[in-house]
Amino acid sequence: MDAVEVTDIKAKILSQKPSTQEGFILGPHGGAADVEGGVIDLDSEDRRLRNVDQDGKAGTPYFAKRLVTLKTDERLAFHIEVTSLTWDYDWELVVSLVSEGEASKLTVRSDGTSTGKPFRNPGRIYKQRNYRHFYACEVGTLCRIGPGKNGYPDEIWDR
Repeated sequence: MDAVEVTDIKAKILSQKPSTQEGFILGPHGGAADVEGGVIDLDSEDRRLRNVDQDGKAGTPYFAKRLVTLKTDERLAFHIEVTSLTWDYDWELVVSLVSEGEASKLTVRSDGTSTGKPFRNPGRIYKQRNYRHFYACEVGTLCRIGPGKNGYPDEIWDR
């Protein structure tokens, strides 16, 4: 196998249920490598990876204008932000590939395998005061714990 062309990345919903208000953990982002980025909206009918436009919103399908071909042992990292504002979803990524003229699909779950636990998006992000418990963690510091119902201010949630 000389090269593999990645032709699409999309999310496949495995289950959905109403979103929770029990607790919310706000954690830092990490990473240092150069990565390709995009967004998938689980609430949309078309759950393909999309470019992020200048307004920070989902734009055109990522692979509509990009060709990604990887040689043997070549790696490419993707930072994929997956959003859901309605349901609590269990989901997996489906990567469409072409190698030596043959099309195939590769399933990726939260542990990087095709059989592990699915990814999970808890759904709608409510104002902090609506959660029973709220935790905010920064790099190198301890977590702040808020009671939620009358805890931290809601400025970051008001959009």
